[in-house]
Amino acid sequence: MQANYTFKTRRKTTNLVIEVLPHARRQMLHSKIKLEWSVCYVEDCVSVSRCFRCSGYNHRHTECRNEEACPICAGKHKMKDCTSPRTE
Repeated sequence: MQANYTFKTRRKTTNLVIEVLPHARRQMLHSKIKLEWSVCYVEDCVSVSRCFRCSGYNHRHTECRNEEACPICAGKHKMKDCTSPRTE
């Protein structure tokens, strides 16, 4: 078991993200564990990064090598320059 990082939610709860082996994950998933004086729920944590430049996944805009793409209409311009109506 390896602790990766912690983060706080808007409700002021602290979450601890740990990395475990697959068989340990299956045993712990959707159950409760006791840590010191607290009873904690166990859930999967999935985080996906998205590029603000090309709207692609699994990389950041600082690492982007793709062409710029508008997230609204997929055109080759910035979102602030988009003329498409936002309802489409």
